[in-house]
This record gives sequence, structure tokens and C-alpha cells, in this order.
Amino acid sequence: MKCANVYFSAITGFIVRHDLAKAWQTWRLAKSFCETEDDAESALCLPVMAGWITLHEGHEEKARALFNETLHYFQLLHFKKTYDRWHEIIEGQITAYHQQMPQYFVFVTPYE
Repeated sequence: MKCANVYFSAITGFIVRHDLAKAWQTWRLAKSFCETEDDAESALCLPVMAGWITLHEGHEEKARALFNETLHYFQLLHFKKTYDRWHEIIEGQITAYHQQMPQYFVFVTPYE
């Protein structure tokens, strides 16, 4: 991925701080970046990032639909490793949400 990771990291920070308005604002900036820079790879992750914010708004079913949208893209493109990694991240996020665990550490662990 390109520089959209900066936006995704900011979204992560805003979610951790329960500032969902800023998380959405940053998501919109990330979407604009992906469109302006023709960053299709990062654009594939936009639904999952929207799902994460939506999850913290308390709309789990809507969030799962957004998560599944990204997973569907990875499946269609035969990105098996990416699919597996993101599936694990998503399941970790949902579990952490239910257990009210700090999100940031759960989110970045697979990348360490």
C-alpha cells in the first residue's frame, strides 16, 4: 500500500480515542487520496476501515457487511494471504470490541 496507511493509522488512533467524527473525517480523506492517486490497492481496504468505525458506532451487522466487502475483493482477486491476514484482523477487532480491549494493539499486531 502507498501513503493511505497514514490515513488508516490516523483512523486507528481516533477510534482508540473514541473520536468517531474525526475517524470518519479521516476516512473521507483516505477515500479522496485513493481516488486522486489511483491507489486501487489501498481502496480495497476502505470498506474494512469504514466497518471498523461503524462497529464502534454500535452497528455490528452493518460493520460485518463492510468487512465482508473487503474480504470479497481479496477473494475475487485470489489474494489468499491478504485475505487470511485481514480475516484474522477483522475477527480480532470484533472480539476486542466485545471485550472492550484497547483496539490499537490488536490492529497492529499482525504487522509487527
